[in-house]
Amino acid sequence: MVTFAAVALILFGPKLVYNSVEKTIELLVAIVTVGLIAVAVSVGSVETWKELAGGLLNVGHIDPGMSVKAFFIALVFAGAGGTANLFYTFYLRDKNIGMGAHLPEMQNPLRGRSETVPATGFIFAETDENNSRFKAWWDYVKKDQILFFWALNTVTILLFIFGALAVLHPKGIVPAKGTLVWDEAEVLGEVWGGPGRVIFLLVGVATLFGTQLALVDGVGRSIADIVYTNFKGARKRELSWWYLLVVGIWIVAGCLITYVMELRGVSELGFLFNAAYMGGFAMAIYVPLTLYMNHRFLPRSARPGLLCTIMMIIASLVYVGFAVSSIVWEIGQRIEGS
Repeated sequence: MVTFAAVALILFGPKLVYNSVEKTIELLVAIVTVGLIAVAVSVGSVETWKELAGGLLNVGHIDPGMSVKAFFIALVFAGAGGTANLFYTFYLRDKNIGMGAHLPEMQNPLRGRSETVPATGFIFAETDENNSRFKAWWDYVKKDQILFFWALNTVTILLFIFGALAVLHPKGIVPAKGTLVWDEAEVLGEVWGGPGRVIFLLVGVATLFGTQLALVDGVGRSIADIVYTNFKGARKRELSWWYLLVVGIWIVAGCLITYVMELRGVSELGFLFNAAYMGGFAMAIYVPLTLYMNHRFLPRSARPGLLCTIMMIIASLVYVGFAVSSIVWEIGQRIEGS
């Protein structure tokens, strides 16, 4: 309840919805990164770094006790994951990057502000000038994704793994799904005292809250955009009104689902794992669909090149393959349990 209340305050406090989301997530990312680096410097050793490097080089190894479902979940959440990858388009729009400059920013309807958003997007004419602008935009997007998505995600994932190796592994602690952050914070408390425990708890809270904030905002934008774009009657209301409605329903539903999950003994991380699992099936659909739409509807000069096409085909095969394998695994589990 407290988490969703904080999310609502951040989303509907400012005049522009995106401003508070961007600033809050930047702060949370800074807390996570600095906190993890502090942990690595304080409790790490040369042996721990060697162990981490050995794991990185051990390509192809999968723990015998890990099911295909668990591996699929880990694969999906190694980054933004699931439908969260699609939220990047809203970031481009609200930052007025590229063709996003032709669309208005999301206004806060609770602050008496509204905007007229076209029901369809824009496509540029294939001229030398526009092609040059597209190449500049594409160059920016690649650098942005490599630096903030791939590099930052890779570093923070490795730092989390390093922290577990340095803090939990030596003591033989294998935390349950809902106690990972708490167990690591308790051990750090033995090393640093109270401040160590607080620092890592802040890292854990920042990580989980940032995920929740991004998901509520992204889902609200996605569903509101789908409704507003595809239903003529929906355009009698502003896009921001639909965003407010979807987010409100999502928050209420989230509170109810959380309550039910707690009654059924599902941990907080278990809740996220279920979300990742469903997101993986979504990726099996939208990754090949994105490739098709880019080749079908974009101007020839803006279509994916050979390398991008090959990588998207590989990604499509990976996600579709894991989705099918997970379904087969689920059926096998049901048969064994009957």
